[in-house]
Amino acid sequence: VNFKIFGIIPNSIYKYYVAHIVQAVSVLHNQYQIVHRDLKPENILLDSEYRIKLIDFGTAKDLERPDIKGAGNGLKGKKQF
Repeated sequence: VNFKIFGIIPNSIYKYYVAHIVQAVSVLHNQYQIVHRDLKPENILLDSEYRIKLIDFGTAKDLERPDIKGAGNGLKGKKQF
């Protein structure tokens, strides 16, 4: 995959990464009972082999262990779940 191309991303590459993001979120939810709750482009990275890595679980919710609190962005004026 050549990522030095600027401009519009080809549909095949777009679909490939969207499918992997959906799969990652599905595994988090179905196997680990974790809800990310802050999924956005800034929290999706590619490693050196162009694999998806989800980051920033500070506001994530562990449905099996709701007593575990995420770090968040500082709770000033924010509700911690």
